[in-house]
Amino acid sequence: MNSSISCRNLIGLLITALIICLISGCQTSKNVNNSKVIGNEMATVSIQTFGSDKHQFTENFTKIPERVIVVNLNELNLLLAFGLGDKVVDAEVNTSGKPYMEMAQKYPQELSKVKFTNAHTISKEQAMADNPDFILGWKSTFTKSYLGTTDWWNSRGVKTYIVPSSNHVLGKATIEDECNYIMDIGKIFRVQDRAQQIIDEIHEEINKDKAAINGKPPQKVMVVEMTDRYLWNYDDGWLVGDMVRQLGGVMPVKERHISQEDLITYNPDVMFVVTFSDATQTGYQTITTSPKFNSMKAVQNHRVYPIRLDQMYATSAKTVEGLRIIKKGLYPELHDG
Repeated sequence: MNSSISCRNLIGLLITALIICLISGCQTSKNVNNSKVIGNEMATVSIQTFGSDKHQFTENFTKIPERVIVVNLNELNLLLAFGLGDKVVDAEVNTSGKPYMEMAQKYPQELSKVKFTNAHTISKEQAMADNPDFILGWKSTFTKSYLGTTDWWNSRGVKTYIVPSSNHVLGKATIEDECNYIMDIGKIFRVQDRAQQIIDEIHEEINKDKAAINGKPPQKVMVVEMTDRYLWNYDDGWLVGDMVRQLGGVMPVKERHISQEDLITYNPDVMFVVTFSDATQTGYQTITTSPKFNSMKAVQNHRVYPIRLDQMYATSAKTVEGLRIIKKGLYPELHDG
C-alpha cells in the first residue's frame, strides 16, 4: 500500500512539474515574440518624406539611426531637445550669433555630446567620410552641388529626411505640417513622448488668448527680408503665413520679390522684418529710421518688429517662440506690462 501511495505521489509530482514547465515555456516564448526592440533594432517605422525633386516617398527605418548628419540650426536644436546629441556625428550650423548661444545655454550637456559642429558648409566628401546612416536637412541640402541628392544617398543605404516646410517643398506650409515633422523625427528615434510634448506646447500657444483675439478685425501683415536688390516677401504660403493666419492676421501680398516702393504702396498694418541674428538688424533699422518709409502706417504706429529667421522659417521646436513674437506684434495690448 505504501508503495502504491509513493507511486501515485511520484506521478503527481511529475505531472505538476510538466505543467510548470509548459507554462514557463509558453511565457518565455510569448515574451520573445512580443519583443519590439532588440539592441538597436526595432519594428519597421515607415515615414513619408520628400526627395530632391519634391516627390514624396516612404523611408523605412528598421533601426534607430546612430550616425546622423544634421544641416541647419533648428534641426540640431530639435535633436538636442529630444536628448539625441550623442547620435549626431556632424552638424552644419552657424555657431556665431544669438540663436546658437541660446541653444548652447539651453542644452549644454546634449550639445557637448555632438561629435563635430561645423560652422562651414559640409562638403559631400566630408559627409561621406562621416559614414552617416541618416541625414536631416532642408531641401536645399540635397542638391548635386551641395551634399548630393536624396536618391544618391538612398542608393547607398543612407536614410534622408527633408523638412517639408523648407524651400517651398509644400505649396502651402502649415503649423500642422511642422507638428507632423516633429512627430516623424520622434518616431524615427523612438521618442514620440517628447515629440508630443513639443506639439502640445505649440497647440497650447495657438489656443491661448483665443477669446481675447476672436472678434477683432483682421490686420494686414507683411513679413519681409531686405536684400541689396529687393525685398523678399514671405507670403501666406510659407510657415510664417500660417502662424499669422492662425493668430487672426491676413497676408494679402503674393509677390515674391518687391521693391521698397512696392512696400510703401502696400502699406501693411503690421510688419515683421527678418533678421539672421539679433546683431544683424540692418533691414529693420532701415525701415524704422529712414524718412523714406515715414508715410507707412506700421512705421507711424510703431508696429514694425524684427523676427529672426529661426523663429519663422522651418521653426521646429522654436515654433512657440515665433508664435509669441507674432502674437505680441499683432496684439501688443495683450502683453502690456
